[in-house]
Amino acid sequence: MSITAQTATRKIAVLGAGSWGTALALNCARQSSQFVYLWGHHRQHVTDLNRWRENRRYLPGVALPENIQATDDIAVVYDCDALLLVVPSTAFAEVLAQIQPYFAHQAIGWAIDYAVVAGPSFAKEVAANLPTAVTVAGNSLVFAQQFARFLHSKNLRTYTSDDIIGAQIGGALKNVIAIAAGIADGLGFGANTRALSGLGDLLLTCTDDLSRNRRFGLLLGQGRSVEQALADIGQTVEGLFTAQEAQHYAQQYAVRAPIIDIVAAILSNQLSVDAAMQQLLRHQPKPEID
Repeated sequence: MSITAQTATRKIAVLGAGSWGTALALNCARQSSQFVYLWGHHRQHVTDLNRWRENRRYLPGVALPENIQATDDIAVVYDCDALLLVVPSTAFAEVLAQIQPYFAHQAIGWAIDYAVVAGPSFAKEVAANLPTAVTVAGNSLVFAQQFARFLHSKNLRTYTSDDIIGAQIGGALKNVIAIAAGIADGLGFGANTRALSGLGDLLLTCTDDLSRNRRFGLLLGQGRSVEQALADIGQTVEGLFTAQEAQHYAQQYAVRAPIIDIVAAILSNQLSVDAAMQQLLRHQPKPEID
């Protein structure tokens, strides 16, 4: 795999045919010298993508150019110039196991370069080619810079970092906080309550209605059950799966995380929304930084 390959046509594989996978495939396909395979695990969904030239389920209204081909054959990753893994976090391990045989011939110890993309962005706006900025954090800064240049386009600006752990933790935890922000809005609380959440990627995810996590929390705050809210959203809500994991690691490393604790309690039906918010607001005064 080499994103610096200078072949006439670069072969790109995007694994995950949801909204984000489709948006990143579109970004790659805007360079006519790149052919993009968009992999999905549901055969009917793949058939519909190729038939309608549009992701009507997850990203309606955006046409797929001819240099994007949807497929359910995972073997397209073989000898690709770049691979983008854009599946829900709960499916990560399973998909990595599926593609491992195709990369064993390239691996020398831990020599495969990789990076994560994070930052304040929504798939719908990337697909619409609206101005967006993201951070590319890699296991080596050199590769992060290469991959950032690969993703960079007229309206997608990329910044680089070597803090790959921080980028992943920030990207995951903001989804849990966004659920809490949505709950606060659903309960009719004001901007002061929501403003406790933070800035940047966190701010966008907590305040914009394009955020599934915020909309999910909003529905919970309006009285929907977890199951009803999920059905209404109709797509993956990453914060739902992240909350319990985040709580586990916070406890393991003795990190005080009251908002994460409250969200986890609501999502596991240990507390009602009203009781949880009352409990959160009853916390005793203490220094902002321990």
